[in-house]
Amino acid sequence: MNNLFDFADACLHRTDIDEKLQLTAEAWKLYQLGELQFDSLSEPKAIERVCFPSKPELLAPRFMARRKLGTPEGVQAFYHALAHIEFIAIYLAWDILYRFRGLPEKFYQDWLQVAQEEAQHFNLIRDHLRKLGIDYGDLPAHQGLWEHAQDTAHDNSHD
Repeated sequence: MNNLFDFADACLHRTDIDEKLQLTAEAWKLYQLGELQFDSLSEPKAIERVCFPSKPELLAPRFMARRKLGTPEGVQAFYHALAHIEFIAIYLAWDILYRFRGLPEKFYQDWLQVAQEEAQHFNLIRDHLRKLGIDYGDLPAHQGLWEHAQDTAHDNSHD
């Protein structure tokens, strides 16, 4: 695979977390080597077809448990929430790359860099979570950030 939109399609429509991270890193590496193609060869799939891992369970924000930072469980929940923000930020960057076609390469290069940086942030926080005795997905997370992307699904123009 060497096309940006194929990478975006895979990152948005496959569920394996580690595969998404690996694909993001691979796309970034190909870009740095000058081997990434930016030709849009197919139409983007509807945002409703985006796939998420089975874990974490996604809940409405009002259903999220409240935990105190002064407890080990509260610290775990705090870092899990940060990891989730970074994980969804990877999706948001790929969604922008995927949905908007026909823009200058610089647009795609910048958003690919965002996806790569968010993946790095996610990995750092995930490593910290593991030191705290849990992994990303062990706690529920809210779906609020992604709902904003869904709210703008009708907008795929750049006019």
